[in-house]
Amino acid sequence: MINFRKDINGLRALAVISVVLYHFDTPFFSGGFSGVDIFFVISGFLMTGIIHSRLDSESFSFIKFYLDRAKRIIPALSVTCLLVFITCWFFLTPADFETLGRHIYSSLLFISNIIYFQEINYFDASASQKWLLHTWSLSVEWQFYMLLPVLMFIVHKINKKAINNVLQFLFIISLTLSIYFVESNKSSEAFYLLPARSWEMVLGGLVYLNKLNINKTYRIILHYLSIFIMASAIVLLDKNDQWPGLLALIPVSAAAVFIASCHDSWVSSNPISQFIGKISYSVYLFHWPVVVALNYFGLTEPLFLFAGVILSFILGAISYYLIENNTKKVFNKLGQHTYKEIAAIVTITLIPFCVSAYSSENGGFASRFPYALLTSEDIAKERARYWVDGDKEKPVPVNGNKKIVIVGNSHGVDLTYALTENGLKGDITYLRTTSYCSNFGFTPNYPQYEDKCPPVFHKAINNKSLMDADTVFMHDDWAKEDLLNLRQSLNAYLSKTKAHIYVIGPKMTYTKSAVDIVANSMNEKQTTVEMVNEYSKKYYSRPKIKTNNDLKDFFSEHKEYAGRVTYISAMDIQCGSNYDCKLLDEHDKSFYYFDAGHFTLNGSKNFGLMLRKSNPEIFQ
Repeated sequence: MINFRKDINGLRALAVISVVLYHFDTPFFSGGFSGVDIFFVISGFLMTGIIHSRLDSESFSFIKFYLDRAKRIIPALSVTCLLVFITCWFFLTPADFETLGRHIYSSLLFISNIIYFQEINYFDASASQKWLLHTWSLSVEWQFYMLLPVLMFIVHKINKKAINNVLQFLFIISLTLSIYFVESNKSSEAFYLLPARSWEMVLGGLVYLNKLNINKTYRIILHYLSIFIMASAIVLLDKNDQWPGLLALIPVSAAAVFIASCHDSWVSSNPISQFIGKISYSVYLFHWPVVVALNYFGLTEPLFLFAGVILSFILGAISYYLIENNTKKVFNKLGQHTYKEIAAIVTITLIPFCVSAYSSENGGFASRFPYALLTSEDIAKERARYWVDGDKEKPVPVNGNKKIVIVGNSHGVDLTYALTENGLKGDITYLRTTSYCSNFGFTPNYPQYEDKCPPVFHKAINNKSLMDADTVFMHDDWAKEDLLNLRQSLNAYLSKTKAHIYVIGPKMTYTKSAVDIVANSMNEKQTTVEMVNEYSKKYYSRPKIKTNNDLKDFFSEHKEYAGRVTYISAMDIQCGSNYDCKLLDEHDKSFYYFDAGHFTLNGSKNFGLMLRKSNPEIFQ
């Protein structure tokens, strides 16, 4: 058996502090996400030790091992999920509440890492809107707990001396897979999925199986050196680094060395570190919902973030003493009655699981709101248009001789519907760029996308349809304003076609989704369509307004584009000079947007109708 080690408890404290402060955007903790990787090493060390010692003493039981893990993890997790569910009942819209339900039961089934991986797409909610996103790591650990004892049991029966070699082989395979995914721009696979994460836990297991046989002086040196390396990773890494991959070896190896050195120091064994290490699991569970809540309500000033950190540790301490300790006492009273312990675990899990599953399958309790909102089914149908038609080079049937090319990302799909639903006829080719790059595939929105843009851009400008086009329309979301590179991009497209090009500027986008804006409006008693549309103005994306004005100046100043390029201000057409944009249709009260920036089909039709009135020549 593994005895309690103060140094490992102190390492838990370092890990949870780094994760919490990273999530609250604390300076000098830009690499705090590596705390999760440190947790993985600890888990691998402890689980391997428990299994190996019980196998050696011939006292290993699968039921007891799994039950011990469940008793440790599930009570606090279930309470966290239930409290998040109850809290969000009062303000989340039906579509978001339905999603929350799915995330709760997937967390309780320990498959949330797979669910979050499957949800990744352009329209996916940002991390700061997913209340239980942090449970992905618990799911990865649980999946590891399910498989490790089976593997070790089988190897032990065949040749118990081979377990070290088997784990070394798994370490190499998993690490190689992680590096491959990261280097192949499949970072989500590397981040969320067990095969590419298990090497971190396996390394912890290898530390247990390969004890360091060195004197105390060297142990002390390794102890402090490993702390320095982990602290350096926490300070120097940031979210733009490719992760996990090779870089993860730095904090992971340091954590392994720390555990292997087996030395207590004032850094890891002081009362504060021991207390934080003791409550670390509950702090981890509660801190992320606090982060999401602050972002949801726009409380992102430093003072609120500091309060959020304090609140996370207070909630963690309360959870530890009221939930973790009390459930441990209950299980102790049940003695060795396995069936009673299983019944208790099932009961603890059942309430949050059932209510969340019901919410997920029944529209997020839409009756909580006395007004109509877009349901998750409505939103799914709107999104589906982008994956069905948006991925087709020929999005609509040919219905005319005019050869038309539309260039853009998902916002180009909006334009396609706006044009075709209002009578534009011809042979339409859609050249889809990407949300990673502005200026129609030319300018990376962030440094990590520099490798993604050139292939997309060259594929678009070398498409044969450009050479044959009679008219070209260009429209995306103008995520990054870069007028210098706009010239280069535009000149490249002009060199490939003799057609007249219509550059469509940014339409109005919002800082919150349309459904959230309407819900907030209703909560503030702004209940009529006119009131909602007026209320929505506080959520205008101001950078888009600036970009539109800059683009108008750009094309006014660059006379060399006259005769070849026409700039059309979508925002002027949509909103007028007073920026009186409409979120809802004032006639039938339907939504013009299904998220913060993409039109519903009705929104596209409405924009196309206004475009036809302002620029009838493009429909001829």
